[in-house]
Amino acid sequence: MISGFFFSSSLKLSFKEVLWKRFLVLIIPHIAWIIILALADWAMPIVGWGRATGRPFSILGQLEAFFKPDPRTDLWFFKDLFITDLIIFASCKIFKKLPVAFIASMLFVLLFDCFGVVGKVQRFMLPIFWTGILLKTHYHVFTKHLNKLLIGFGILFAVSVYLYDFTYMIYRSDFPPIINFQQSFAEGKVIFNFTDIDKSGFRLLAGVAGSLFFFALFQRIWKKNVVTTFLSRCGQLTVAIYGLQAILLQRVMVNILDFSGINMWLYWVIITPIAAAFTFFACVLLTRLIQKNKPLSFMLFGSSLVANRPAVRNKKFSSN
Repeated sequence: MISGFFFSSSLKLSFKEVLWKRFLVLIIPHIAWIIILALADWAMPIVGWGRATGRPFSILGQLEAFFKPDPRTDLWFFKDLFITDLIIFASCKIFKKLPVAFIASMLFVLLFDCFGVVGKVQRFMLPIFWTGILLKTHYHVFTKHLNKLLIGFGILFAVSVYLYDFTYMIYRSDFPPIINFQQSFAEGKVIFNFTDIDKSGFRLLAGVAGSLFFFALFQRIWKKNVVTTFLSRCGQLTVAIYGLQAILLQRVMVNILDFSGINMWLYWVIITPIAAAFTFFACVLLTRLIQKNKPLSFMLFGSSLVANRPAVRNKKFSSN
C-alpha cells in the first residue's frame, strides 16, 4: 500500500524511465541477494545447519524461484513488485482515468495467468497497491475524516483478525485465474474457477482494513521527536532490511535458537517481538556499515539507497 501511495510520481515518467528506475531499485538487489542466498544454502549443510524452508538446495530451484511468482520463495516481493509497477503504469498510461485503469488492470490479473509469471501474486497484490494510489489521490478526504476512519477501520480489522483462519494465508490458499481458459477451449464453453475466492476475498478485506487502520493510526499519533526521526530514516532502508533478514533471521537465528518446546503464547507475545526488534536493529546497523562501500551498497540495496545516502544524514532534508 505504501508503494502505491508513492507511485504517483512515477506516472510522470516515460515507460523506459520507469522500467530502468525500477530495475535498478528492485531487480539488481534481487539478483545479488539470490546469489548470496544460494551460496548460504549451499554452505549451511556443511556446518550442520538446515534451511528454514526445509527444501534442499539446488541451482534449478534458485532459478525457478526467481522467474516464477510464488510467495513461498525467497525475496519474492522484489520481482513481483517490479511486475506490479509495470502493470499499473501501463494501465494508467493506456486508459488515462484511474477508475478505468483500476478495472482494466484488475481484470487482466484476475482472468489471465501469463506464462505462470504474471498474475498469481498480482491477484492479491494489485488491490492493496491500488488502495495506496487511491489513498494518495483522495488524501484530503482521508485526513478530513481521519478519526471516523480510524475507528471504522479499527473495528473492521479487529473483527477480521478474530475471524481469521490460518488456512486463509496466501501461503496456504492460492487465488487462481477466475476463468480456466485451457479447460474452456477444450470443452468449447467458458469454465469459471472460483476456488478459494471466499478466502481470497476475506484475506483482501483483512489486509485493506489493517493497512488503512495503521496508516490512520500513525497519521493520528505521529509527532516529530528523536524516535520518529530515527524510524523515518530507517524507512528508507526497507530494501536492505528485506535482504538482510533473509540471512540473519531465516538462516542464522532459526538454526541457533530453538523454541519448539515453549508455550505458544509466550512465543508469540514475548519472543517473536524481541526477535523482530533484534533483527530490525541488526539490519539497520549492517546496512550502515555496508553503505560505506558504494559498489556493494548499489548491488545489495539498489540505486535509490546509494543516491539517497547523503539525504538520510541531512537534518534539513529530514525536517522538510
